[in-house]
Amino acid sequence: MKKHLIAGLMLLSASLLTGGEMKDIVALEAPLAPLFKSHRSDSFTVVLAPWQEKLTVQCSMDENTTLFADGEAIKGDRLVLSPPPGVTDHVLKAGQDGKPYSIRIKRYLPTPGWQLVNPKAPFAPRDSAGELYFNNKLWILGGYIPKVIPDIWCSSDGGVTWEQKPDLPNPTGINIPVQYVFDNAMWIFGEGNPQKLFRSEDGETWTIVNEAPPMGRRYAASGTVFNGYMWYAGGGKNDVWRSKDGKEWECVTEHAEWSPRQMFGGFVAHNGYLWVLGGGKTTYHPFTATSDIWRSKDGIHWECVNEAAPWEGRIWYSGAVFKNRLWLIGGYQCEPFQRNMTDAWYSYDGVTWHEFKSEPEFRKRYDVPEQPDPQPEVLLNPHWSSRHETSVIATENKLYVIAGNNWPLRNDVWSLEIPGLCFVTSPPLDLFSGMRYYYAARADFHADGTPLQYSYQGPDFLTINPATGVLLGNAGAPGRYPITITAKATNGETATQTYELFVQ
Repeated sequence: MKKHLIAGLMLLSASLLTGGEMKDIVALEAPLAPLFKSHRSDSFTVVLAPWQEKLTVQCSMDENTTLFADGEAIKGDRLVLSPPPGVTDHVLKAGQDGKPYSIRIKRYLPTPGWQLVNPKAPFAPRDSAGELYFNNKLWILGGYIPKVIPDIWCSSDGGVTWEQKPDLPNPTGINIPVQYVFDNAMWIFGEGNPQKLFRSEDGETWTIVNEAPPMGRRYAASGTVFNGYMWYAGGGKNDVWRSKDGKEWECVTEHAEWSPRQMFGGFVAHNGYLWVLGGGKTTYHPFTATSDIWRSKDGIHWECVNEAAPWEGRIWYSGAVFKNRLWLIGGYQCEPFQRNMTDAWYSYDGVTWHEFKSEPEFRKRYDVPEQPDPQPEVLLNPHWSSRHETSVIATENKLYVIAGNNWPLRNDVWSLEIPGLCFVTSPPLDLFSGMRYYYAARADFHADGTPLQYSYQGPDFLTINPATGVLLGNAGAPGRYPITITAKATNGETATQTYELFVQ
C-alpha cells in the first residue's frame, strides 16, 4: 500500500499488480479504515464514519478508457459515491469489458454527536466566562483572555453569528461568575471585592442590585434557580443561600452535609431537587476533587445519592441540565499528571451515569507494516478538544460548548442536538456465518427516565434481552438480514433503529 498527502487530503492508494487495465484505485477522503486489499487483488474495503456521507474514488486507467461503475459509464476518472449507513458493494471496470474490481463500503449508523457551529467566533478566545440562554439568545459574558474582561456578546442563530453589546459596568470584569435567568432578566455577579450583583432585562443596560452581597467575595461559587428563588452555594464553603430579589439574601444553612468546596458549574436544579455535582479546591498540589452527588428538596437537608460517580474528580468543569438529565462536561486535573478533560457525562437520577461517547477529534491510524514512517492522524467524529472552564449552555433541543482553555484559549462553538428518545449506540454491520454476534443496543433521553423495553424484528438466529437491549446469537447462512430494534418508554415514547446485517 502507498500513502500520499496532497492538499491536506489523505490519498490511500492500493496498487493493483495484476497487469490489468486498472492501475490504481484511490480514495480521496480519509476514511476510518483505508482502502485496502483482501487476499484477492481485485477486492477492496473502505470503512466510513457515520458522518462521512460521500466517498470519492479516483481510478487510474489506460488513456481513452472509460470508467464503468455498477454497469454505468462514468465521465472522467472519478466516481462520487453516497453510501447509506450499512454495507454496500460496487463494481468498477476500466472499459465495459474490463476486469471487474469490487469495492465494499461499510458506513456505520449515525448517533447524536457534536457539530462544529463556528470554528472561530468574533470574540477573543477565553475561558471562565459567564454563559446564559435568555430571550432566545446565547450570551457570553466576560471571562479570562488572559486578563479578566467585562465584554458581552450574544447570538440569535445558535452561535453562527455574534453581536457585541455594551460592557458590563464593572471594570474588574467577570470571572467564573454566579449567574441566573430569573424574573425575566439576566443576573450576574461581577469580579471584584465586593462582588457586586448586576441585573439586565435586555443585555444593553445593567443596574447594580446589590453593592455588597452578604456571601462576601468568593472564587468558583455556583448558582441556580429553584422554587422561585435564586440560589447560591460553594466558593470554598458549604453554606447555601437564596434570594427572591437579589437585595435580601437568606442563609438557609451554614454547613450543609457535603464538604466545603469550590463548585464551578456543579450546582443545578433538576426534577424537584437542588443538586451538587462534585467539586474541588483549585490548588494544584495536593490536588483535591470529588465526584460525590448530593440532592436536597429545600437546600437545608441534603442526601448523598452517589458517593463516587464513575467520572473522575476534577476542577474547572461545567454542569448543566439538558433533556431532563444532569450533565457534567470537561474540566481539569493536575495529579497524577496535568491534563484537560474531553469527556461528557449525563444522568437522570444522579445514581446511574453514562458517558456521552463521541470519538475524539483525532485518532492515530492503525499501523501498516509496509510503511515504516509514522502513521498520520485522521479526522473522525467531530468533537470539541479537551478543555476546562468552557461555557456550557442548554436550550430546549441543543447543548452548546463554547470557548474554554486547553492551552491555548479557544473561541469555537459546538452544539449537540438531541430531539428526544433516540439510540446512542451503533451496531456491528457484518460478520462471518457461524460467528457470535453481540450488540448492546441502548437508547436514551426519553422524558421520564424510566427503564426502557426493547423489542426486535429480524432473523431467528438472534434474540434480544427486552430489559437490557443486548442482541445476541450465532450468525446464520450468508445473506443480508433486515433488523429493526425498538425501544419504548413507559410514557409511550418510542425510538427505532433499522439496519441490514451482512453475513458472509
